[in-house]
Amino acid sequence: MKISKPLVVSALVVYFLFLVISSTPATLVSSLLKKAIPNLVLSSVSGTAWSGRALGAELNLDGVPLKFGPLNWQLSPFKLFLLKGCADIKSEKLSGGFCRSVTGNNQLNKVKLELPAGLASTYLREAGASVDGTLFLQMDNAVFTNRLQIDAMKGRATWAGAKVSANGMAFALGDYAADLSADQGALKAHLKDESGPIKVNLDAWLRPGSVPKVTGEIQPLEHAPEAIGDALSLFAEKNDAGIYKVNYPIGG
Repeated sequence: MKISKPLVVSALVVYFLFLVISSTPATLVSSLLKKAIPNLVLSSVSGTAWSGRALGAELNLDGVPLKFGPLNWQLSPFKLFLLKGCADIKSEKLSGGFCRSVTGNNQLNKVKLELPAGLASTYLREAGASVDGTLFLQMDNAVFTNRLQIDAMKGRATWAGAKVSANGMAFALGDYAADLSADQGALKAHLKDESGPIKVNLDAWLRPGSVPKVTGEIQPLEHAPEAIGDALSLFAEKNDAGIYKVNYPIGG
């Protein structure tokens, strides 16, 4: 059987890349991950570029550290032909595919991430509010720049065990889900309730370094604590139907 010359050349190139990558220190990929995921800190890195491990992984979100524990990665050598550096990573709270192209764009594929909802409290200080619970993010696909301008996004987020505190009042609000997309460089989330004492239909936009913008409606149900209405009145207007119109920040 005659083997074509291009096939032989391609096989030799792949084999050469395998040899190079398998002997390259893991710090090459850890550097790639830090560029693809801004504010990521990896410690005690070991292994090779082909397959490596960090004993500690931490993501700094607006001054709040988020720890993932040990993190493992596997590099994809075939993506190098597409001028992309790609790695599949996995830890207790973070997994998925991360790529960085020669143009500087970053891409996420089938990423799953667990976060404490309390991280969002940083953006709510002006309103005297804080939140709690657990956020689960699933990003089927996302493309963004180093400055976190989002060029493409398809994903979903859930907020389990949602709790909100405002002006000394605390409420358990149930569970919520949001569809995630890109909107002119910002992250857009369309939030709706799945269970709990209030009906929610909100759109939110988030840009790094900016106060989130939220618009939509919130309607307390009959069994909702009366104090929820008092808390909502701090940042929303109630109409004759008992629905609170949200426009945050106020006047924004």
